[in-house]
Amino acid sequence: MILKTGDIVECEFLDHVEDGGEPYRFKVWGILAVKGRTHYEILSWAHADPTVTVQPWNEKRWTIVKSAIVNIHTLTKS
Repeated sequence: MILKTGDIVECEFLDHVEDGGEPYRFKVWGILAVKGRTHYEILSWAHADPTVTVQPWNEKRWTIVKSAIVNIHTLTKS
């Protein structure tokens, strides 16, 4: 599957556990904002109108390393 920035995605990933144990599986939904070589940045809190400039403190971005991703797929194409 080819992901493009601007797509709305669901990403299931493994997250760390403090003090040992098996990693937890979590999901995040949002706009694929950045496709890096080793990671994706998913914007889960964004203005509905992409032409509106929003202050960075009013956004919620999640950086997920690709090696921790269990499953990622597109919900809506950009």
